[in-house]
Amino acid sequence: MLRPRTVIRRIASFSIFFTLFAATIGSAKAQIGIYGEFNATHDPTTAVWYKGFTGGVYDNLLHVGPVGIGLDLRGAYATGNQYGYRNFLIGPRFEVKPPLLPIKPYIQASVGAGGNEYNGNSRLQTHYSTKLQYGFIGGLDYTLIPRVDLRVAEVEYLRMSAISNGSSSPAINLVTVGAGVVLRLP
Repeated sequence: MLRPRTVIRRIASFSIFFTLFAATIGSAKAQIGIYGEFNATHDPTTAVWYKGFTGGVYDNLLHVGPVGIGLDLRGAYATGNQYGYRNFLIGPRFEVKPPLLPIKPYIQASVGAGGNEYNGNSRLQTHYSTKLQYGFIGGLDYTLIPRVDLRVAEVEYLRMSAISNGSSSPAINLVTVGAGVVLRLP
């Protein structure tokens, strides 16, 4: 099994390499998408389902037949049972547009930062505990009309590191499910 640092290094290295590669080829068919989705994230340490919003942008910089390859940048905020949760992620994205079908399945690997905070009446921990996050995201977009897609489903599996502000705590596996809308720019 790969160690978290190894996974993070590989994702970061691939993202940097791909960004530089895509910038040098200057694809004229770049496809930018802006999206928003409502979702729920399960945090096993607090036994809470955070409910909230994810917003982001992706750019398919390279197209090879029905395959689009690009980068995704996203941020999320959610609350639940006196807790708040947020994250900010970036990573490479791989999308397939099958011929004659109005669907686009996609997968991506992402890395970034995220954390939670206790918002209750306690004076204990009233600030975000920001930690390294990395993981995989997959979903399915369905084209409603030209330039507008319905994000039918998206599932995230993220791992939040054990290190936070110099202190150590157990690593957390977070699962998020969501749906939303995508606006593809010309």
